[in-house]
Amino acid sequence: MKKLGLALIILLILGVTAVVTCPDKEAHKDAITKVINEVVQEELGVKEEEDNLGILKGLANIGAGIFLESKFSVDNYFVCSVGRILHGTENKAVSIGVFGHVFTFSKDNLKEYFESYY
Repeated sequence: MKKLGLALIILLILGVTAVVTCPDKEAHKDAITKVINEVVQEELGVKEEEDNLGILKGLANIGAGIFLESKFSVDNYFVCSVGRILHGTENKAVSIGVFGHVFTFSKDNLKEYFESYY
């Protein structure tokens, strides 16, 4: 009986922690913007140490921000959140947030999305 009570207390603490630390839309947008920046750098063949990287990152951030404002939404399920991008008539999941962290899908998935979108 004590083990059951302890297990319920631990589950309650985990649940409350998950609810309190559930990432918001801004956290998802930041994570997706970072991935978009990496994709842009790879596509342009830019290396991290190049001088013009600051300008390219700025342009990529502006483009990602404009794109995400119109196509991005976050569904909050209290203990986790899911970031979705509108693709045609369906919303594709691109990120999952739990315990204060946002996990994004791979850069390859994002490249496929943009290739099929344009």
